Amino acid sequence: MARGVDFTERSAQRISRSVLFTERLRRGQLTQAQFAAVAGRNDGVQWLSWRNDENAECPAHAVVEVTGIVFGSDGLLDVTGQQSNGDFTLPLGVNTLREVAADQYGALTFAPLVEVLYDDADTPMLGESWGPEADSWKLHKGREGFTILGGIDVQKGTVRALRGVTQHVFPITLSQTGGSQGTNSTAASWTYTVTHAISGKELATGVNPVSSPHTYNRPSSGQLSTADAGYAHYDGADLVIGYINERPGPGACA
Repeated sequence: MARGVDFTERSAQRISRSVLFTERLRRGQLTQAQFAAVAGRNDGVQWLSWRNDENAECPAHAVVEVTGIVFGSDGLLDVTGQQSNGDFTLPLGVNTLREVAADQYGALTFAPLVEVLYDDADTPMLGESWGPEADSWKLHKGREGFTILGGIDVQKGTVRALRGVTQHVFPITLSQTGGSQGTNSTAASWTYTVTHAISGKELATGVNPVSSPHTYNRPSSGQLSTADAGYAHYDGADLVIGYINERPGPGACA
């Protein structure tokens, strides 16, 4: 019972701070820079009133790029938003539980944990980095802005994600697909299938870890054993391997 009371009190405090922040913004008491700084660190802000400046309806749970603040017909200020332009230079929010028609008003959430639309061309996996593409209301695999936690709802097309976590490094496992161990005068040339070590999802196959965009380096000569583990991150849609555990010594016969 005490835990329930504590949660209610915390929720009330968050809502009160959100309302206060929204009123300050609408009355012109916060500049756009101040808004971006506060919203960016989730300083008690759970939602803000916003106007859809896109020439299209914004669906529930959509990713919205905050473009600024503007005086409404009542003389107060409102947040404006649109589909992402894909360059991540402006704050991102998530539209809440109802659709917002073009030039109409809704509510954006800036809570860290959100339910958000995703592009079902790929299946979101734990720990992956997803984010908006230009001219889309949905998250796309390999983009920046959100980290996948799970909780996929196929019927609604949504997934649970942490907002604002980007460019994180995650562990990978590797299995050899080709190449050779190298010699005293030539470099090793192993290639691998790469798998996310936490989710078990295969990320790529036939990968040469020393070719662009990867940043791993090998000696220019000498035998290397095959790797079975390492670390990587996403740069936009590109998987980038930073380190794998190849070691000096004879590798498996290729």
